[in-house]
Amino acid sequence: MTEAQQISVTVTTTLAQAWERVEWYKHHWVVEECLKTGCCLEERQLQRAERIIRLLGLLSPAAVRLLQLRDLSRQEPQTPASEGGKPMCSPWSRRKRVSRPHR
Repeated sequence: MTEAQQISVTVTTTLAQAWERVEWYKHHWVVEECLKTGCCLEERQLQRAERIIRLLGLLSPAAVRLLQLRDLSRQEPQTPASEGGKPMCSPWSRRKRVSRPHR
């Protein structure tokens, strides 16, 4: 089994697990819209899983912010995005910077 196949296969043995997988799948479209369309993930054409994971780590805060602004525009259509308030997710302000050796 390839690495990509391992990621997409999740063993389900109970009805509760099956419904949980259905709930996961419901979020698939939001994630796809945000990462593929909003962050242009597919245009990067990365082939190795480790590079894709690194890019996802970089793009995730932007993706969350895009979703927040999309939801704001649906709830308050007259509010400009520039007045969208503070981001709910601000990982750079909460983390201590860790020095890592260059590879």
